[in-house]
Amino acid sequence: MKHVRFATLSLGLALSVVGSYACSDGDGDTSTGGPVCPDGDGTQKPFRGEWKTVVDAPFTAADISTISIGRLEQEENWGNKGDVLIEFDLPAGSNNIQIETRPYTHAECEADAEQIFDNMYLWAATTSTPTVFKDLDADETCIALKEERGDVLPDPDNTVAWQDGCYVYHYYDGQAAPQRSGADIRVHLPVDYMGEVNAITDDNTVEDDYPLRGDIIVNGLCNGGSFTLSNGAAEIKMCDNLSIAPNCSQDQINTCEMMGWSITCGCDIFGQLEVKANPATGPDITIDFPNDLWIYAKFDNEQTGAVAGSPTSCDATIANCTADTCAIDQSPETPWKGTVTYNFPGDMATQGAGYAISTTAERCQAVPEVEKPGDWMQGVAPEGDRRGFTTLCTGCL
Repeated sequence: MKHVRFATLSLGLALSVVGSYACSDGDGDTSTGGPVCPDGDGTQKPFRGEWKTVVDAPFTAADISTISIGRLEQEENWGNKGDVLIEFDLPAGSNNIQIETRPYTHAECEADAEQIFDNMYLWAATTSTPTVFKDLDADETCIALKEERGDVLPDPDNTVAWQDGCYVYHYYDGQAAPQRSGADIRVHLPVDYMGEVNAITDDNTVEDDYPLRGDIIVNGLCNGGSFTLSNGAAEIKMCDNLSIAPNCSQDQINTCEMMGWSITCGCDIFGQLEVKANPATGPDITIDFPNDLWIYAKFDNEQTGAVAGSPTSCDATIANCTADTCAIDQSPETPWKGTVTYNFPGDMATQGAGYAISTTAERCQAVPEVEKPGDWMQGVAPEGDRRGFTTLCTGCL
């Protein structure tokens, strides 16, 4: 597949839109002379498109050390405000990356939603600073571009090799993205990819009766990275052959294991996984990892005024700790925070080192949520379940 633009329908069909829709003059009429929603009653309702592949590109895994997905909104644009799904499910050695997107919005009718979807694009470049496509240098872009209608936009008929350090954002081609729109992003990577992966997303809560939460779901991570979200859910499943020190060779790791991980063993840069909340939010965080490695985990929920045993206490659950291999420091008075050390190598090793896992939430509170347009009830705000919990486990995801 080549790079393509977002153009999907909400009725189970994924159709490419040929050409562009005329812009509305504000009363439902377009420059074609007809109304966008001739049978509409003015009610804005939710629409969501189908998943559509927008990137299928060469990806030399050995040369790609990092990839970053999503960001918070800037200048009323660039924020995906949806789910980020990262799957390590492509064949080993495939040297390929695939990215899918699924847009959503509020609109009066399906044609109105299509018009909004037609102006949504995947943006990918080696600079973290978002800018319109025409202002990107040729060596910065991670997708093929072309001139179109006096502008520069993604080229659906060509592809370019993926670069190291690419940032992937959601972009709306207009003065500002509609507030109630965004996109889910799903990335497929080779199962043996050992690079660092990062992701950021946010919620879309413009409508009280349609609060969407941005989740981050990762399946098969073998290195580490940083994942940031709001009141959604983070589920991070590490691979079975997780590397304690991804930047060290296996020979170095073997030597350090024989030396009890002395600081002189030649490998002192460990892998790191961080999952954290955007300011004043409290996601549920679950991390599933092999518990036979030397791992140091730190967890906290920074809810002000939390009291153990009350609704303000989102207790952390450590489900993969056994007395002979694991030591927990978690007080009954503050069950939402603490540290866990797995398989400490002994006196030669440094306390607090090893593969590092860190989780931070800032709230423990009820979070109302809808999953899809079919859950929408006009004018009715959904009830919420309490979020802000952390779970560390092995084999639970």
